[in-house]
Amino acid sequence: MGSCAATGGMYRSYAVLQGVDRIIPVDIFVAGCPPRPEALLDGLVKLQAKVATEPVAGAPKTTAA
Repeated sequence: MGSCAATGGMYRSYAVLQGVDRIIPVDIFVAGCPPRPEALLDGLVKLQAKVATEPVAGAPKTTAA
């Protein structure tokens, strides 16, 4: 969440992993370090929309008649 989590931002320490987005897939990027509340809410809304449109794993496929 935010540029600190994805790239380490301005922090260069053992507690922050630089470039974690290269290791763990990122679906939604929330800008800011730390992100503002409205940016976090916008990211959650985008994630909800993405999850709502993805098919459920293991669900039988339906065909239009």
